[in-house]
Amino acid sequence: MRQLRWLMIGVLLVSLGCSIVSQAAAQQFNFQQQFVPNSQAFWDNSKNWTTNYGPAYRYTIESPSQLLACSAQFALCFHSGAPPYRCTLNPDGRSANCQCTVSDEINYTLMTAILNYPVYLATVQKCGADGSKCPNTGDAPVCNYLNNGALIPGADVISTLILTQQIT
Repeated sequence: MRQLRWLMIGVLLVSLGCSIVSQAAAQQFNFQQQFVPNSQAFWDNSKNWTTNYGPAYRYTIESPSQLLACSAQFALCFHSGAPPYRCTLNPDGRSANCQCTVSDEINYTLMTAILNYPVYLATVQKCGADGSKCPNTGDAPVCNYLNNGALIPGADVISTLILTQQIT
C-alpha cells in the first residue's frame, strides 16, 4: 500500500510538472507570435522587406499617400511608457506589450508597416505601391483587419496614427 501511495504522489508530481511546463511553453509561444503570421526572421530577410530601407517594423514612409485612412478602432501608443499607460519590454528587447489609449476616429495605417504579409500584399495589389489607388477612408484591405486580432492574432487593437494636420 505504501508503494502505491508513493506511485500516486509521483504521478501527481509529474502531472503538475507537465502542466507548469505547458503553461510556460504557451507563454513563450504567445510572445514569439507577436509578428504573426510572419516571424521576426521572416521580416529580417531582405526578400520580404516592404521598402528598400528595411522591414515593415521599421515604419518607413516613402510617400504621404502610403498613409491609408481607416475608420476601425485603433490604439494610439505614441504616449505609452509613462503612467498610466505602461509598457513591458519583451525578452527579445526589440518589442513591448503596451497599454494605450483606444479610439474610434479616422486613423491612418502606414502601408509599408503592415506586419501581416498576405494583408500587405493584398493592400499593395488594390492600392498600388504608393497607396494612391485608395484615397478614401476604408478603401484599403488592411482596414478590414484592424479589429479583433485579425491582423495580428492576440492583439486587442492595433496601434496606428492620427493626423492633426494634412501632410503635403
